[in-house]
Amino acid sequence: MRKLFFVVICLLAAGTLSAQSNQLTVTVNRANVRVCPETSCQVLTTLSRGATITVVDTVQGQRVSGSTSWYKLDLEGQDGYLHSSLARQATPTPAPRRGLSSPPAATAAPASAGYICNCAKTCSQMTCDEAYFQLRQCGCSRRDGDKDGVPCENVCPGG
Repeated sequence: MRKLFFVVICLLAAGTLSAQSNQLTVTVNRANVRVCPETSCQVLTTLSRGATITVVDTVQGQRVSGSTSWYKLDLEGQDGYLHSSLARQATPTPAPRRGLSSPPAATAAPASAGYICNCAKTCSQMTCDEAYFQLRQCGCSRRDGDKDGVPCENVCPGG
């Protein structure tokens, strides 16, 4: 057990298992996540610019823009694939300050939450964090019916 712990510590120190390494940000206006790593495959969902994703693995697939690298994502238990040219390394966001009733305007939902853009979801199907993610990262403006910056008033306090 000590050897395994030592190996993990060494890998972390070398940056091999960095917690941030699998967090990426979508860099295009609309990015299709597909059922397989080819552009001819069915689209599962579409992500908007700035959406944060968690990569499970990098796989080889159809060549697009000179690259065959695709990111494998876990979409609530279903595998999805996003071409590597559509996302880049995410920049860490500062932790929300304590005592606020809702997240500050510039803070997105935690990247580790693994939310997916889905404007068809209703407020009763989401947590407050996911509602903020849907509003801010995905542009689902119907989340904020009264335009006060607080989505899903029945789920999120302060609206």
